[in-house]
Amino acid sequence: MASHRVAQGECVGSIAARLGVDWREVWDHPNNAALRERARDPSALLPGDALFVPEPAVRWEARATGASHKFKLAPAAAEVRLRFVDGDAPVAGASYRFFVTGMEEPVREGKTDGDGRLVEAIGSDATEAVVEFPERKLMYRLRLGHLDPVSEVSGAQARLGQLGFYHGRVSGELDDATALALWGLQLREGLPATGELDAATQAKLRELYGM
Repeated sequence: MASHRVAQGECVGSIAARLGVDWREVWDHPNNAALRERARDPSALLPGDALFVPEPAVRWEARATGASHKFKLAPAAAEVRLRFVDGDAPVAGASYRFFVTGMEEPVREGKTDGDGRLVEAIGSDATEAVVEFPERKLMYRLRLGHLDPVSEVSGAQARLGQLGFYHGRVSGELDDATALALWGLQLREGLPATGELDAATQAKLRELYGM
């Protein structure tokens, strides 16, 4: 199968699910080594990236003739990992409701852990999810697969915005507001305050954001 040109909102999981391939086989394929070497995450690709998708593996099953047989495909699982903070304090032990829009899965309920984190399973082809905090009267709608790599200015802006350092739009331009946000992050985290998206800052953003 030829290379697939990544579009906005696509990730390895959604592409693989649509084409009937396990996303791990796609991401680990030798032809995608260049993407992995650039420290790209399988759920945070850049629009325009070339992703090689191998042909689905052929699997033979022996069944009797003259009868009906049912086969169920079990796609590779994916997870969404989130952390919620109020100011600098984690939103710990908060009751939430989680569901993936457009899917028949029941609403799942739970509580954030002591660090304000939650982990929920989703389908590899999921594109949108919702997290509600009924007691706080808050709702967050998540666009899955739309996050650009941390090595890109657009990816850094999105992460800086979620971390409370940046309040502009995700433009992909390293303007004064973005440089100031990077400077603030670097100063707080004990990094050289350059206002640039250098390797150390990318690593810290990835650590704080979780990807």
